[in-house]
Amino acid sequence: MSPRARKRPAPAWNAWRRHLRRLHAAALDAADPRRAVARALRADGRTLRVGRTRLSLAPTGRLWLIAIGKASVGMTRGALDRLGDRVAGGVVVHPLGASVGRGWPRGIRFVPGGHPIPTRESLRAGRAVAGAAGRARAGDIVLVLLSGGGSAMAEFPREGLGLADLQRVTRDLQRAGADIAALNTVRRALSQLKGGGLARRAGAASVLTLALSDVVGDSPEAIASGPTVPSPTGDRHALAVLRRFGLATRHPRLLRSLRDAKRAGAGGAGTRGRRAYVIVGSNGQSMKAAVETARALGFTARRSSAPLVGEAVLAGARVARAAERVRRRAGRAARPTCLVYGGETTVTVRGNGRGGRNLEILLGAARVLDGVPRVGVVSFATDGWDGSSRAAGAFATGRTWRAAARRGYPPERALARNDTAPLFRALDDLLVTGRSGTNVNDITIAVVYPPAPRRRGARRSPRRSPRDRSRS
Repeated sequence: MSPRARKRPAPAWNAWRRHLRRLHAAALDAADPRRAVARALRADGRTLRVGRTRLSLAPTGRLWLIAIGKASVGMTRGALDRLGDRVAGGVVVHPLGASVGRGWPRGIRFVPGGHPIPTRESLRAGRAVAGAAGRARAGDIVLVLLSGGGSAMAEFPREGLGLADLQRVTRDLQRAGADIAALNTVRRALSQLKGGGLARRAGAASVLTLALSDVVGDSPEAIASGPTVPSPTGDRHALAVLRRFGLATRHPRLLRSLRDAKRAGAGGAGTRGRRAYVIVGSNGQSMKAAVETARALGFTARRSSAPLVGEAVLAGARVARAAERVRRRAGRAARPTCLVYGGETTVTVRGNGRGGRNLEILLGAARVLDGVPRVGVVSFATDGWDGSSRAAGAFATGRTWRAAARRGYPPERALARNDTAPLFRALDDLLVTGRSGTNVNDITIAVVYPPAPRRRGARRSPRRSPRDRSRS
């Protein structure tokens, strides 16, 4: 008998967790900061090229580097891969406690910054960045590498405000469930670096920004609060945010500052030197990589065009309902389906437990999927650190909700206390990776498998559906 070409076997439910780990790895690989920068940047003599953008150093001009954010170390490696000894010097603001490695040029200074709440180190980092930008002169180029976390990691507050003011308002906005747009509106108004402040300090030098986006929509003014682009908002917008969340009376110093102070040059990023801005990596690119990997594994895969935003528990429920619809319509001959979502949700903090956005997404999904067989979900922060959980995220199935209750971790109580990490740890479902060195927001992936094939000769029972005997 002549051999026939065999169709790729469909992914099996008993490997659901392995499949999700493969998709997680693919998403992170697409956001690798070193490769993202090296892919985009080219140096031709004294000219830097990124796509169609070209900036040239003057004959006596110097090239400066400023990197800020969770991916700053990797992005700097990628830049130096292309630029080598062309870089005269610079400042790299990296996460507090992160390892920076060895083998760096002597002119590169490393400064830690705190996150998600600014720290004293953040103030030192902000001063270092302001000083580095101020060294640039006409004919120079300042290469700015931005990534998520930069808003808190480098702080230079406006006159009359101090670290305690920034810490309190950041913490209060986060606890109130403010999204990143609202938070950045306030941050830009209170800073001398954000909202184009860094570019203004570079004066007549050219500024080339390469950004690894951690915000929905990839808006330059939102990534690290836009230190090299004009701010679309000002003091009155920041006041409106504080009032919307009922925080105006809690921050009288900020209120007075926003009402009375006038920042020189606010709203503009300077026009004396050339300005160019390029996104080199994003949540969308990581989602695309996950979809392509899922298809290579044999899934029918699609990504959501709508970002996953809003309250985390409700966002998780939306993902679960979509997966449940796919599961309900799937016949036994259907191929497994993979659904990929990206974005950044919020959590209204009511308790003081350990957890994060992604863990609450998963409990929201688990509540809807309770008892639904053959669906697995992973949700993770691409930076490897979901809130206070010390994990990147976790896994969930239709058995998660009841299994947690049986182990003595009622899910409703965990949500009420924002104490989701102990629940997933008790189920051995945490996804622990450590800090990834990148940050392109959060990703949620659901894998949906068709009903198990009926065994030959087995009698049909109208009274109950096939049971999922796989380990969850």
